[in-house]
Amino acid sequence: MNLLLASFYADMIAHSPQFSAVFPGCPVDNAPKFLEIIDRIHSFTDTRRVTQRITSICQQPKSEGDRLVSWLLATFGSDFIEATYKSGLRIPGFGESVLQFVLPRPVLAHRENFTKHLKNAQNESILLFHGTSTRHLQSILRNGFIPAKDVRFGPGLFMAMEPELASRFAAFQLFDIFTESELNYDSDDVRPDWEKLKPWSNSPFNAHGVLLGCQVAGMGRPVDDDEDNADEGDVHVISQLDSITIRYIFLLPATDPDEEILDIFDDELPDRTEVEPAMTAAFKVIQKGIESLALVDGEAGEV
Repeated sequence: MNLLLASFYADMIAHSPQFSAVFPGCPVDNAPKFLEIIDRIHSFTDTRRVTQRITSICQQPKSEGDRLVSWLLATFGSDFIEATYKSGLRIPGFGESVLQFVLPRPVLAHRENFTKHLKNAQNESILLFHGTSTRHLQSILRNGFIPAKDVRFGPGLFMAMEPELASRFAAFQLFDIFTESELNYDSDDVRPDWEKLKPWSNSPFNAHGVLLGCQVAGMGRPVDDDEDNADEGDVHVISQLDSITIRYIFLLPATDPDEEILDIFDDELPDRTEVEPAMTAAFKVIQKGIESLALVDGEAGEV
C-alpha cells in the first residue's frame, strides 16, 4: 500500500496535467486536492494490521482519504504484489532490507507487444536491470520507457547485466533528492521545478532507489561503455523499448546521502550469478500468470 501511495503521489507531482486522462473515475477531481488528501494519510507501518486496516477502509470508507485509498486499491491494487518467501517469488541474494515486488499483469498493450517480440526471438530472452526512482515508476508502468538522452550508442534505454551497475542510475536520481542537482531523467519529457518534486510526506521510501529487474526479448544489445568503467558487455542499450517487460521492482534503501554516491546501495546488492537462476525461473511463473500466488496461506500480497 505504501508503494502504491508513494508512486502515485510522485507521478501526480510530475504529470499533473494528465490527471483526467490517467485517473478517470477518481473520487477526487483535481491534482492539488489528490496530493493534499494523500499527504494526510498515514503510512501503513504495522505489517500485522495492514490487511485489517485495508479491509476496514474498503468496507466502510469514512473520510476522503479512505475513499481515495479504496479507489486506488480497486483500480490499481493488483498492479504489483510483494514477493514473499511463502509465495516462492522472493529472490534470494538481496539484503533483507530490500523490498521486492512483482508485476503480475503489465499494461495490456505492453504485454501484447512484448509477447510479439518474444515470439520473434524464438522465446529467447535475457535478464537485464535498470535503475530509476519512485518519481518515475508509475509513468514507466503506464507509458513504458522512453529513450535515454545519451545517444552515444544509438537511441535506446541503458540497461545493465549487474544489479550494482544499474543501481548507479538509481543512485544519481536519488541523490537529486538530496542535492537538487540537474540530471537527465529517464521518463519525464520536461523536468518539473524543484519545488514540485517533494515526495509524499509520510512515505517510508523517500531515501530508496528503484531497481527494475526486466525480461528483455532476444539477447540484448551490449555496448562498450568505457566511460562508466564497465566491462564490455555489461551495459546494453535496448533500442526496441517494447521488447522490455518489467518483472521485478526492488526498493533499495540508501545508507547515507553523505556516502560516495556509487556506494550507497552496494552492501545490499548481489552479483548477477547469485540471482539469475531464480529470476529467470520466476519470469516463467509470472509469464504464465500468478494470480493464485497473490495470496498464499492467508498472506496478503501487500502493495
